[in-house]
This record gives sequence, C-alpha cells and structure tokens, in this order.
Amino acid sequence: MNGSAKTYLFKVVIEDDSHEDGRQAYHAYCPALEQYGASTWGNTREEALQHIQEVVQMIVQELIEEGALLPEGPLQDVEVFSEPLDAKILAQRPFREILAQVREGFQESGMTDDDLAALVEKAREDFQLVSAE
Repeated sequence: MNGSAKTYLFKVVIEDDSHEDGRQAYHAYCPALEQYGASTWGNTREEALQHIQEVVQMIVQELIEEGALLPEGPLQDVEVFSEPLDAKILAQRPFREILAQVREGFQESGMTDDDLAALVEKAREDFQLVSAE
C-alpha cells in the first residue's frame, strides 16, 4: 500500500422482488462487488439497503485483510476519492451524474459552450426542484 488513504463510494441497486409465497421483498446488490457475493435482500427497501451496506463493508474489509485491490471501476459503479468525503459532497452526487451525462452528450454532438452552459443550468434547476420536493 502506498500510504495514501482513499475513499470509495460504491453504487448499490435495490429492486422489487417477491418471496416464493408472493409477499413483497427487495433484492439489493453492489455491481462492482457482485463477483465477491455482494447480493442480499430485505422485506423493505430500508432493510435491503441496511443488509447490502453490511455485506459491502464485510467484503471490503475482507479484501483489505487479504491485501487485494479494491475495484476502482467501472466509473458508473465505483467512485474513488483521494480526500475524505463529507455530507455536502454526497448531496451533490446526483447532480454530478446529470452533469456527466450532459458532458458526454456535449462531446458527441459538437454543441457550443453556450449550449452546454444552458443545459448545465437547466439540469441544476431540475435538480433543485426534485431535491426540494
């Protein structure tokens, strides 16, 4: 290890599922760690989220103890930061995802800087409206 601490932010997915008897359940998994068994379930979304958080923590701890490298991609599944994260950074995460999509479209379409600026402003307004609801 090089001595520099990193912060990993792993994407988790929670999907509707059902028990064999038809009762509602939720399946949760972490795409970046699924090969290590990062998949679980819960009777509620909250329970599934709690379970997958515990599973991810156990897998990460095991990988660290084994001296294995933690996955740093694909980008849509893992974000790696060289500095500690705080709540403000996490709150901005959905907007960063929107901005990444806008940038991708910008590069492919040949839009002008003014077009991009207008799209970014629209995305920021949409994000603020959704966040306020």
